[in-house]
Amino acid sequence: MYRQMTKLDIADKASQFGIGLVGFTSAGGSGSEWARTTVILAAQLMLPIVETCPSIWGLEHEKTVKILLSKAVNRVCAMLNANGYKAERAVMNADELADAASRAKLGSRGKNGRILTKKYGPRVLMDSLLSAAEFSYDDREDEELCLGCSNCLNACPAAAGKYEDSTCAAYGETLAKDFKNPCGKCLRVCPVGEDRFLYDSFNFQKYFDEDNFPVRNPGAKIYGPWAHVRNYGSYPHAAISPEFEREKEGRLI
Repeated sequence: MYRQMTKLDIADKASQFGIGLVGFTSAGGSGSEWARTTVILAAQLMLPIVETCPSIWGLEHEKTVKILLSKAVNRVCAMLNANGYKAERAVMNADELADAASRAKLGSRGKNGRILTKKYGPRVLMDSLLSAAEFSYDDREDEELCLGCSNCLNACPAAAGKYEDSTCAAYGETLAKDFKNPCGKCLRVCPVGEDRFLYDSFNFQKYFDEDNFPVRNPGAKIYGPWAHVRNYGSYPHAAISPEFEREKEGRLI
């Protein structure tokens, strides 16, 4: 027997996979003839793990969250199908997904182009699905979450003061060759997010001082946990700076 699906049903099913944020917006422009609603799922990236990036731990964490998102989308679609509603995973690029998340009132765009959320700042991964079920949309006014600090642009090794998807992707490929992806620098320096209060993490200067510190002083206590994590699955010094690249050339680590 079919039953009417509610937004709470969708959120409850997604929460079974650790998905903490769910938003709804119109499926207009999706190209689907039958879709009425786009559902956006967003999952947290844990701040302490993001802080170690680039590291193999950060990479595995990101892979795990992507798997959970994929499973959540699949199960939500299956639940909708079982109750008489067409549903399928939406196909969007990162920019389209961020725009949809903004329309669904999950957050607003930051200077680095990523969606910022109240709970986790930019430290989320997202996925989406299309549904023939019609849900009410959040009609709250858009809330600007970006504080305008430009930490993300200042911390980005590839941005040079201006974010572009192409330069970010190219830098990510460079990191991947040394098994040091994802970069994560713009994610950890963003002051937005309730997770910062949970972990009492407000020393932003340590992020900007880090690039050279572990290379010159690998025993520094403030960076000890990060250096320890980065010794596994990648080069010991994960910060790729020009100075470090020159030191790395011609020697085996």
